[in-house]
Amino acid sequence: MDVPLPFVMEPATRASTSPRTNESRLVESAVAGQVSHPIVHTSPYRVGRD
Repeated sequence: MDVPLPFVMEPATRASTSPRTNESRLVESAVAGQVSHPIVHTSPYRVGRD
């Protein structure tokens, strides 16, 4: 169920040189698995310029 969150303007607590973020709306997530180096496994498909 997607419920839109109300837009809340937060006070300016960041430095003027830092980027604007939406920390109040960030979602924490986890991914289970393994990340391998892209060169380790060869692919039967050739990707590149012809």
